[in-house]
Amino acid sequence: MGGYGSGRRWDAKSTVEETNRIDIRWLKKQGCLRPGYAGTISWSCNGSTTGTIGARMAGDNFILNYNHRGRDGEWVPAEQTIRLSRSECHFGGHRLWFECPWCHKRVAVLCGAGKYFLCRHCYGLNFASQHESEVDRMLRRARKIRKQLEADMNMMEPIVFKPKWMRWRMFERLRREAEHANSLSWAIAGQRWGQ
Repeated sequence: MGGYGSGRRWDAKSTVEETNRIDIRWLKKQGCLRPGYAGTISWSCNGSTTGTIGARMAGDNFILNYNHRGRDGEWVPAEQTIRLSRSECHFGGHRLWFECPWCHKRVAVLCGAGKYFLCRHCYGLNFASQHESEVDRMLRRARKIRKQLEADMNMMEPIVFKPKWMRWRMFERLRREAEHANSLSWAIAGQRWGQ
């Protein structure tokens, strides 16, 4: 009781963060959406590459070439064409979107949870934050503020040093918020455990 994985349901839905994702905003920044582009997209975890696919632009289509593991466990080559669409911005210009190959919705991110890259709705994926408990949410908030304040990530250590670039009033407000979120997470956990 209370061992590894006791807090996570093994039949829970997969999350967006567990998949290889293609984000159109990142591709635009990298110059991958310019006419005639041909190159590779890769994913990494802890400094080691976890996946690589070929990509190229052809008109308003973004074409992916990759291998996926079939049902028999063998690697099978695949090619997927993803249409790009545009929406007008209020102050001029336009924004690019992927058109999901399955449901044809305009989305910014496609997930590779199966053979094809589709939107999260087609794969039925949730975000990891949707599976968090209230305690986890409070701890994540406190960690986010500690990172912003360049403080030690040990929740038991007090936040004492102000970042050089930050105003004192902002520092004090963020420090109070982090302490409040941390103490609230301990209070909620104590109630659940009957302390």
